[in-house]
Amino acid sequence: MDVQTTRFGVPETVPVEDEALLVFPHGLPGFESHVHFALLEEPAYLPFCWLQSLHDPDVAFIMLDPFLLRPDYDFELSPADVALLQLDEHTVPRVFCILVVPGDVRQMTANLKAPVVLNPRRRLGKQVILTDDRYPLRHPVLAAQDALQPLGAR
Repeated sequence: MDVQTTRFGVPETVPVEDEALLVFPHGLPGFESHVHFALLEEPAYLPFCWLQSLHDPDVAFIMLDPFLLRPDYDFELSPADVALLQLDEHTVPRVFCILVVPGDVRQMTANLKAPVVLNPRRRLGKQVILTDDRYPLRHPVLAAQDALQPLGAR
């Protein structure tokens, strides 16, 4: 499938495999009407990826694996979230955090308070809002910049 995106500021069309198409049954907080997304992962941009809305090419979220920033990152999903995502003992969910990139990229932050959890087998997703105070809404990203180098560059 071809997906329209403006993730770099200019409209472009990118091919996406069916396995990268996702449904967020309740959308994302603030974007509840956006339930269909594509996970755009390109080797040149790793470890970053984009969650691109299929409803609007202007709606895309840059994401990162939170374990690159906090190796001790840990949380439990509620039974309702496990059921919504159709997770079972045979499925390893993928977890991402949404980044906020201001004009000064050195001030980039990661939302560790509300991870995006994906079931890659069922192609379902949900942004989960954690209720404890262990993780901040704005965790500095470049403080852990060595972890962000592509794996082949280490």
